[in-house]
Amino acid sequence: MFVLTTTYVGKQKSRYNRCRRHWGRYVYRLATRRLWLSRGGGEQPPFGSGKRGGSSGNSEGDDNNNNNEDDQYQNSGQSGDADDAFNWSFLQRRVHELRASAFREARSSEENWKAGKCEQLALLVFEDDNVAGFKYVNSEVLVGSQSGRVRWVDLEDRRLLRSLEAPCSRLDPACVAATSALDFDGTVAVIGYNDGSLQYWFLHQETVVNFLAWPSAFAAPVVGVALLPGSRFAAASLDGRLRVYPAQAPRPDELTVPVPPLVDIDIQVPALSMEATPQHCLVGCLDGTVRIFSLSTGQCILCLNTYADDENDQTAGISAIFYEPDTEILWVGDELGLVRGLDLHQGGQVQRFRAHRGAVRSISADATKLVTAGRTTMPGVQEIQSAENVIKLAEPTRKETIPIPDAAQVLDESEEPYPHIESTILGLSGGSVRVWSRSYRRPLFELVGHSESLSTVQFDQNKMVSDGLGSVLLINRFGSGL
Repeated sequence: MFVLTTTYVGKQKSRYNRCRRHWGRYVYRLATRRLWLSRGGGEQPPFGSGKRGGSSGNSEGDDNNNNNEDDQYQNSGQSGDADDAFNWSFLQRRVHELRASAFREARSSEENWKAGKCEQLALLVFEDDNVAGFKYVNSEVLVGSQSGRVRWVDLEDRRLLRSLEAPCSRLDPACVAATSALDFDGTVAVIGYNDGSLQYWFLHQETVVNFLAWPSAFAAPVVGVALLPGSRFAAASLDGRLRVYPAQAPRPDELTVPVPPLVDIDIQVPALSMEATPQHCLVGCLDGTVRIFSLSTGQCILCLNTYADDENDQTAGISAIFYEPDTEILWVGDELGLVRGLDLHQGGQVQRFRAHRGAVRSISADATKLVTAGRTTMPGVQEIQSAENVIKLAEPTRKETIPIPDAAQVLDESEEPYPHIESTILGLSGGSVRVWSRSYRRPLFELVGHSESLSTVQFDQNKMVSDGLGSVLLINRFGSGL
């Protein structure tokens, strides 16, 4: 057996060793103190012993003290490593539990979406007015009305945050017009009206003048508005005009006057719908085309004829637009109920199906489903005489959710069955919401009972919000626990 002989060499009393012993004591004390603080205090342990100087009269004693301190430092370090390992494992388990819980909730919500299983909540927004469009962001929603009144509401707490007046309501209440377009990000809001007026609100600004107004900015109703980066917004009107306006916050006690647009574009045909990105604006037109404009130059960079591949189809106006930036798919719905998916990256039509029997009013999508809102063949709009089980704002003691009736079976045009869910607000007809899987062969389910005034549908993982029910918003909850 081969044995390697070793020889112990004592510590040299050099200047380097003295400096190392001097600073090593301070490092050890600092590490011990931090370890004590991380454990929540308690009885204060010894943070080192011996003199604080760099030299002492008893060098051998210092060496022994240093050896003891080194042993204590190593033991403390091992204990600290063990505690850190325990805390790290606990943190890993907690993160794993949270991820697993989020995954289970997402999977449960997705299964409820596929089966059409939900709870309904009818939220009364206006006492004596009908809802005319909304924009839902996180837990807050901006709701317009037929009389031009706009309310900013906390959807989860059912609390009214602020009422926004129409542009001319302060001068002549008889001249107000219905809201026709809304955009909202939780901080600012832009509102378009049927008389062509525009209004831009600074929602968190507590001053006398906290909005900008453009009375009669257009000669026709506003069909779309969109907030843009850099305190700007875009607006399109039925008379074929597209404009970009600046929106700088007014100073206190400053008289605001209408600011001229930064960009004024002549679309050349009437516009019916609009969608915007930070650099471009997509406009759905009455002649069945989608025109894409640059917001910096105002030039039309692309004109898409949605009927180019369908020569036998009757041309109809593009009444709804939704753009998916991740896939670069542009979804368009026309006034005849057809929905098409256009690939803006590779070009061409990737999907086409009939979503409704009447005009498509709203389109929204995510990675797994597509939601459309449109008119049905049942005409007429009936007023709500007495709607029971409707929750009012700021009344948390009322019943929070309303169970939906058992899902019946109906047939669509392809004679394939799918769940048919009635809304809890009776006496309305003419509009419906359909939820489609990414196969687009048939709806996952249909929510009927809306009126012809149905104009907006928005959804997230756990809920779907729609209008077209008179003075209320219908909230369908698809979260876990149903």
